[in-house]
Amino acid sequence: MPADPPRDLDRFPVNAAGKVDRHALPAADIDRPNADRHSELPSGEVETQIADVWRRLLGLSAVAATGNFFLLGGHSLIATTMINQINDAFCVNLSIRDAFEHPVLRDIAAVVADAADRGLAAAPLLPALRDEHMPLSFGQERLWLMDQLAGSVAYNVPHAVRFRGGLRVAALGWALGEVVARQEACEPFELAAGPVLRGELVRVAADDHVLLLTVHHIASDGWSSGVLVREVLELYPRFGAGGGGAVLAPLPVQYADFAVWQRGWLRGEVLADLVGYWRERLAGASVLRLPTDRPRPAVLSRLTGQTDVTIGTATSGRRRAGLESLVGFFVNTMVLRTDLSGDPTFRELLGRVRETLLGSYAHQDLPFEKLVQELRPAQVGRAGFSPWPFFEIVFQLDDTAPGLPMLDDVTAEPLFIDKGVVKLPLIVTMSTVGDGSLDCGVEYMPDLIGDDDVSRLLEIFLGYLQAFTEDIGRPLRSLLPELATSGGQVGPRMVGR
Repeated sequence: MPADPPRDLDRFPVNAAGKVDRHALPAADIDRPNADRHSELPSGEVETQIADVWRRLLGLSAVAATGNFFLLGGHSLIATTMINQINDAFCVNLSIRDAFEHPVLRDIAAVVADAADRGLAAAPLLPALRDEHMPLSFGQERLWLMDQLAGSVAYNVPHAVRFRGGLRVAALGWALGEVVARQEACEPFELAAGPVLRGELVRVAADDHVLLLTVHHIASDGWSSGVLVREVLELYPRFGAGGGGAVLAPLPVQYADFAVWQRGWLRGEVLADLVGYWRERLAGASVLRLPTDRPRPAVLSRLTGQTDVTIGTATSGRRRAGLESLVGFFVNTMVLRTDLSGDPTFRELLGRVRETLLGSYAHQDLPFEKLVQELRPAQVGRAGFSPWPFFEIVFQLDDTAPGLPMLDDVTAEPLFIDKGVVKLPLIVTMSTVGDGSLDCGVEYMPDLIGDDDVSRLLEIFLGYLQAFTEDIGRPLRSLLPELATSGGQVGPRMVGR
């Protein structure tokens, strides 16, 4: 089948942010095996199962064996889900790098078959026998120990949802109870003899309510917040239907099953390989540090003078299919180290960062607490000791915000809550917005960096991005004097919180 003829457009449709609105573009005819009449259909069990995964994720009716995942509409976030489902279906341990290096269906099917033949399989995640002493995951163990030592409220995670309209309070209470009952991670721990989840409904007016939920981090993470809110809102309309309401489908596994699986799998050769990678990767790494005397702010290597840049980022920790619908503490912290020596162009920088990310994500299963325990980094800082091993700055993407549905005549709106506690000197979070744009939020320790410094840091960061979209071959160093003289205001002002 020949490719569709090109279409002339007077102009590209744009969204409110001024970016190309891809959803408003004329539909392309990709709902077919491929754009080539001679493309082959998948053959064999492996190709057929992978094709089924692609069809579901990409919304296609058929996929050719020669189809390219990314040309058919896939991107990095969908690719992560795709790899998770393949790993679960074939009990292998592919990484996101495999998706980028083998984007054609037939090629990645060969990688799966080869991994299975060589015995590179991961233990399946299955329900474990329940007894009186179910283990904590490695992450939970660290948080439990920190609570025993300090009892800090820093790991209480607050949520707030505002309901406008005729809210049925009994239905909301029933829905929340159902979710708590079906998610084992929400059951009580021995944390100060209190529940790990507390809730309160505030009545602002007859048609205006705010639901406040606080969950200890030992039982939740950012992804879990979306699961919790989504399930409550899915159950809410079902209250009173058939003697108390229908319940959601049973979960195939619970968080305790993951903890058992993690401790059984992450040992021996698997653990040694992961530790070996990170030991080599982080050998001689230096922490990217913020200034203490609060001068004009530093933007990574250019303004700190460092070319060996090490920062932290968060990963979902849900690499196994079946974990997407669980409430629990899965999130992991990963160290990203990039070499900026030689004054690279932005194109060269993207290539270096890409290699850093692919290698790091392929070895993301090592819990951060295990990494610290095994590598024992020197925590030498300003006063001779730093409580933050490997990095003081976190840069992360948060795409976990749930889309809240309309509930009968009630609208639900998530509210921002200032936790009042910052765990690291500087945390920059990019959050996806419905129109495809990104919001930037900044948390920082005011004792180490001032408000004006953070605002300027963001202005310079945005200036870099805008300049490099105009000329991707421009060296990083060449832009610094221009930003310094312009005050960094190359684009719209971004203000941190």
